[in-house]
Amino acid sequence: MTRIHTRSAFTLIELLVVFAVVAVLTGIVVPAASRARDAARHVREVAAGQQLIIAYSLYAEDHKGNVLVGYATAAMTDSATPDNQALIVQDQTGERIFGVPARRYPWRIAPYFDGAFEAMYKDPSLLSRYRERPDFQYVASLSPSFGLNSAFVGGDADRFGFNSAALKNWGSFYITRIDQPRRADNLLVFVTAHGANPDGPDPVPGYFRVDAPRRLARVWNSTIDLSTLNRTPAAAGNVDFRHAGRAAGTLFDGHTQTYTPTALDDMRLWSNQAGSPDWQLGNSR
Repeated sequence: MTRIHTRSAFTLIELLVVFAVVAVLTGIVVPAASRARDAARHVREVAAGQQLIIAYSLYAEDHKGNVLVGYATAAMTDSATPDNQALIVQDQTGERIFGVPARRYPWRIAPYFDGAFEAMYKDPSLLSRYRERPDFQYVASLSPSFGLNSAFVGGDADRFGFNSAALKNWGSFYITRIDQPRRADNLLVFVTAHGANPDGPDPVPGYFRVDAPRRLARVWNSTIDLSTLNRTPAAAGNVDFRHAGRAAGTLFDGHTQTYTPTALDDMRLWSNQAGSPDWQLGNSR
């Protein structure tokens, strides 16, 4: 009788071939999966920017065409005067909010998200962590995914806004009404941001304000190094270039697109008055 031999193991060459095939497939699949995740994050952020500008427009409709104040004065949120009707700001439970949290934009635009405050956050886990803090109102107002171009859109009390001397010198240098932009498709309202972390030294993906490259002088660093920005967000006005070296910006006409640091270093995207990339307050062009 003929004995039939069966092989119970791979040869060394066969194993090497399998390992090589697995390595090739891994080299193909892992980068593709990473690109797919990046693309999905980009799509979600673009959608979030569009949702934000819809809420911003609804606010203006409810306020007779007046846009959301960028960063309010204390008088605007904490008291009423004969010349100023106080902004009544409330949290999700209806509790009145005062001070810095009310002066920032998130709590004032939140009602136009139908209570879905989480929609303003890139990282929902960050908001969950903030909810455990006793100063939730404050920290929640600190880190929305998009920062507002408040110095030139809506006005910013920390950036010469609502200052009679500044307005006398430079005119109405910030937008106050929805119909004022000369080019609604070229004026930034919100830009992806990052900034202070109340729980540690590393910045978090989100900040309530973004600064233009210039005001009275240059604000951004002369050279934008993305690795530096990961440690010092203020080097580029708290703008976060988190989409493969690009930042997402939402414009007055409602569309969202991404920009390189070089593209954003153009004041015509930031100010309704700017006539040149290096325009700054006090310039006529």
